[in-house]
Amino acid sequence: MPIAKRVTRREFIFTAGAGILGLLSGCGRSRYPFQPEVVLRDLRNNSVIQKIAKGEVALMHKEIEGMTQNGKEALAIVQRGLFSLGLVRGDPDDFSFGIYGPQTAKAVKYLQDWADNESSERRDGRRFGKMTLLALENALQEKIAGHWAPPSNF
Repeated sequence: MPIAKRVTRREFIFTAGAGILGLLSGCGRSRYPFQPEVVLRDLRNNSVIQKIAKGEVALMHKEIEGMTQNGKEALAIVQRGLFSLGLVRGDPDDFSFGIYGPQTAKAVKYLQDWADNESSERRDGRRFGKMTLLALENALQEKIAGHWAPPSNF
């Protein structure tokens, strides 16, 4: 009889998009879906991201801690996109998804530099709004096409 694997709260929350059954069965897939196609799909299906796309909401550094679970899930999707692009490096298991920390801010700033985003969103990576979302989507599409290159100052 197989021994049940203990699933942490973080694993449970962030594997919902990838399928909790895959994690429990130990199929060997990453529990974080970083493929650009998956991230794009998740971006387009998240209600908070849809509000950002309409210009109704902008995720800012100081607002993240008080966000709803939906907001934290939206941030985690953005962070998965930044990982997919290589703008956040390291082991995803050691990363705090859903928290807008210095690594996320630095990655957002690099993304804004790449997109030459001169809008009011560009505040050292501390603001993620409609223009930055568009830059993230464009970068992910370029990665899918095999044309992605990080900013020259990266």
